[in-house]
Amino acid sequence: MKINEGNIFESMRLLLPEHRAASAEFRRRKERLPQPLLDEQQLESLNWAMEQLLSLHLPALIQLEVFQNGKRKPLSGWLTHATPSSLHLQAEQRTHKIPKEDILRIHLDEFSD
Repeated sequence: MKINEGNIFESMRLLLPEHRAASAEFRRRKERLPQPLLDEQQLESLNWAMEQLLSLHLPALIQLEVFQNGKRKPLSGWLTHATPSSLHLQAEQRTHKIPKEDILRIHLDEFSD
């Protein structure tokens, strides 16, 4: 008699802890979204916003949409430092260094002189 033909052994499958952890990690990775590709107009808009940020008198209040850990994430706070490759954002008692390639959208709220 085969195990899958309706006998009681079918529901008694054993899963080792390391296999259970690997299975959970596989499911987490499968749920991640791929990095969104920005079209040419979105890239131009993002580059323009980055140029505006580099020319600001810091700090400035901004809102970002970033892609981290397979998810889109809104983030807002005070921009404390800007370079062509990353932004440093002070939010919730923490400083976040956000690489340019993770930024999907930038919205400038207001400026502080």
